[in-house]
Amino acid sequence: MQIIKKDLLTVTDGIIAHGCNAQGVMGSGVALLIRKKYPSVYESYVKMFKDKDRPNFLRLGECQLIKVSDSLFVANLITQWFYGADGKRYVDYAAINSSCGQLAKNKNLGPIHLPYNFGADRGGGDFNLIKEIVCYYIPDVIFCKI
Repeated sequence: MQIIKKDLLTVTDGIIAHGCNAQGVMGSGVALLIRKKYPSVYESYVKMFKDKDRPNFLRLGECQLIKVSDSLFVANLITQWFYGADGKRYVDYAAINSSCGQLAKNKNLGPIHLPYNFGADRGGGDFNLIKEIVCYYIPDVIFCKI
């Protein structure tokens, strides 16, 4: 595991992963920044949300991988059912476990970058516990302090 001072949105190869809610909303935090920089990521996320053939729509613990350039992918990790900015815990640790397990299967695509405080800022989770979960699956993960 590495923790570096680097804007997550300046990463040009590998995978940028971030947490998303299951409501089809990327309205704040890192998700909103990704939505603005990579509109195709948001479009894919909404398309998956609106797909009527999927039971339960977005499921906690899913990992949606979208190619945004020849060398860069963005992973939408569905880590929380709802969202809010009221200090409550919205992140689901089992969902982090599942989505990171799926994400780890794509390590061959290059280094995996996550925002520092993944799941702890807007999600309200315990970052120390989240780091343990992430590092179990992705020991060489790079957390970027924006």
